[in-house]
Amino acid sequence: VRLWSGISGVWRLTLRGHRDVVLCVAFSPDGLNLISASRDRSARLWSTGNFGGCLSVFLGHSAAVTSAAFAPSAQQVVTSSEDGSV
Repeated sequence: VRLWSGISGVWRLTLRGHRDVVLCVAFSPDGLNLISASRDRSARLWSTGNFGGCLSVFLGHSAAVTSAAFAPSAQQVVTSSEDGSV
């Protein structure tokens, strides 16, 4: 996942960790984190700070994770998968 400045168009950082195609990304309501969903059957929580570290890896789906979103409070995330689960 690459994070770009929306104002200048300058590349800020690359978030590495998924082992297959990333299908979805979403920012937390406060913009401090983002979640990514991948064909590698995982979702990852990332910091959007200068170093862009992976904060958590969510496993449990048996097929590609196709979408991910934050709750309005940013205290929970939800994922869905090609395995039919949410």
